[in-house]
Amino acid sequence: MRFSAARLRAICRSCHSCKGALWGFAVLGCGSASPLLHPAHTLDQNQIAVGGGVSTRFISPSAQRRIDEGKSIAATHVVDNGPEEQTFVEGTLLNHSLSSGVAPWTSARVGLGHSYEAGLDYTGNRIRVDGRHAFQNENVALSIGLGATAVLTHLNHDLIPVSTGSQPPGRLNSDAYDFSSAGFGFDVPVLFGVRTATSWFEPSFGVRVGYEQVHGQIPTVLPVPIAMPPATMPPNTMQPQTTAAEQDVLYADATGRRLSAEGLVGLSTGSAPVFLRLELGVGLQHAFGAVEFPSDSGVPARRTLSLTGVSIDPAAALVFEL
Repeated sequence: MRFSAARLRAICRSCHSCKGALWGFAVLGCGSASPLLHPAHTLDQNQIAVGGGVSTRFISPSAQRRIDEGKSIAATHVVDNGPEEQTFVEGTLLNHSLSSGVAPWTSARVGLGHSYEAGLDYTGNRIRVDGRHAFQNENVALSIGLGATAVLTHLNHDLIPVSTGSQPPGRLNSDAYDFSSAGFGFDVPVLFGVRTATSWFEPSFGVRVGYEQVHGQIPTVLPVPIAMPPATMPPNTMQPQTTAAEQDVLYADATGRRLSAEGLVGLSTGSAPVFLRLELGVGLQHAFGAVEFPSDSGVPARRTLSLTGVSIDPAAALVFEL
């Protein structure tokens, strides 16, 4: 499907207020860590826990280097079609699926009875809902859960192409680095924890495996030749001409995926109703994905990413159990 750039600008202006509201929600943080910050024992039936804190993610130097290289190329405005475009694509896909940074964390959890518990968490640009069950007694617990995540990133980006290029045309521009995307994920955490008689000290240890995927469309543009009048036509005849505002707009499909396996260490300390929760996750992350260009946009029509690295995810929060 093709649109004129002028038409696309009109569409973007008409939905600007809606995107602005969504961006206000997502701009609070961009780090991709999504901690658990709960002990292995579940809440009692109808008991509620609410809390807030901060999460951070540190990624391996190789992943951070690719993100930084992509940002550096984005600063040049127009991206060449050769190796520079490959580096740009790797950087933007990693920036969407495995970015480092600091993000706020808020949570609400409720005990469902019979050692079941449900929760809702918000971290940066991720909303996670989960449920879990614990095999527990007063002193020890083994918790098994399942979480589902919704991902919304870079919602302030207007899909307005500005790359004009020449030969070969630059298919991407700096705005494409922060293209809007949405996605989903799921994870399975398993925690083992112990509890003192007063609940003052609750260490936990566990593992967590997960999958996440984000997808978006990157606007590209190809120069359209100016329509020249045939030599046989009389002079001064009005001829249609194609201007820069009428360039054809094509969209590249961008998809980033991530597989993760983490080891978790947590600590809950305090006395009801206030608890300090600390968590440290160290994991292996495999990020992969591709940008699929339309066939009209030149060769190669596909740029891919594949990278495996380590992440370190510390987090801390104050939680009130009511």
